[in-house]
Amino acid sequence: MLTEAVLRLEVGGPAVMSAQLERLLAATSSENTTIQVLPSTTWRHIGIASNVTVLHFADPVADPPLCA
Repeated sequence: MLTEAVLRLEVGGPAVMSAQLERLLAATSSENTTIQVLPSTTWRHIGIASNVTVLHFADPVADPPLCA
């Protein structure tokens, strides 16, 4: 989950920002990846202040990575 602000904040210049957005777009092609963007008008959401854990397993084909 991303806030809208992180998509608008230009860090490293246009080339870096473009590469980061391309990486996000590429990640959406994975069946087990969902990218959600909270609009800037949403200021209170549990996802903003919580941690995310990505679990990796020995056989990524049988058990793809999970976020918890």
